[in-house]
Amino acid sequence: MKTPTIWGPDDVVSRRSGAAYDGERRKGMCIFIAGIQPKTVDVDSQSRMCSTCGLYQARLKRIDHYLSLFFIPLLRVKRGDPFIRCESCGSVFSESGETRFGAPRETESRCSRCGSTLEHSFRFCPRCGNPIP
Repeated sequence: MKTPTIWGPDDVVSRRSGAAYDGERRKGMCIFIAGIQPKTVDVDSQSRMCSTCGLYQARLKRIDHYLSLFFIPLLRVKRGDPFIRCESCGSVFSESGETRFGAPRETESRCSRCGSTLEHSFRFCPRCGNPIP
């Protein structure tokens, strides 16, 4: 009688088919996807005036960091500093009013008659023919 060849502590090769089997024990694997991700939280829903564009579109917000499991935020790990962000122009201010990130300024000039964008080398508007001062 031939004895089975042993590959490991639980793996044994069958005498008839030569296939490996592990008896009654099943081995499983479990995968977790976890990490820390930022999440922007609205602190106050009251609109404030933006000092850059002058519209009442600025809101008080905060960026908190959360421990997430399978991309679902579960537990707040770090509480961020509050800031004011304008929804219209994108400017960011601290609560005291100092600018952290201002809206980009327009560097292109525009035609006074039709409003099309002009390059600095133009002497006339290419759309309406208006002379540029």
